[in-house]
Amino acid sequence: MVDRTSIAFMERSKITRAATFNPKFAEHRYGRDLKNRFHIIRAGHSQAFRTLREAILQRRPVRLSYGGTQQTACPYIVGHAGGEERAFALALDGARQGNKSGQSGWICLRVANVREVEILDQPWKEQAYPGRVQRCVDQVHLDVTRLSGVNS
Repeated sequence: MVDRTSIAFMERSKITRAATFNPKFAEHRYGRDLKNRFHIIRAGHSQAFRTLREAILQRRPVRLSYGGTQQTACPYIVGHAGGEERAFALALDGARQGNKSGQSGWICLRVANVREVEILDQPWKEQAYPGRVQRCVDQVHLDVTRLSGVNS
């Protein structure tokens, strides 16, 4: 993934394709006559990421398909880890892997594997994180506990 810092290197190396989270990067022109531009593989966040982010801002659970299983969850954190979009969420229907009790539990979602996300008109479930540090998302984009009016 590349943004402004590597443009000169990309030009010298004849790299013509790039991924970016900055939509303005797609407008960048280079070369002597400024007619060349990079082919953007991906610009911005995925639709699933944006929907999870919106659910956090609205403090609403989502219904989604993950790994072929329908789940209801409250996303608490969205961001990136290992170069991919991730979400740390509280699974409300006990659908997390290995949970046989049917109780709520924390799950780490690779957003690329999330399908059919919809925000539900249901109440948000507050629950403290399972430990001092979550290891799902290392570059946090949005954390519900850091929004005003949330105590977790």
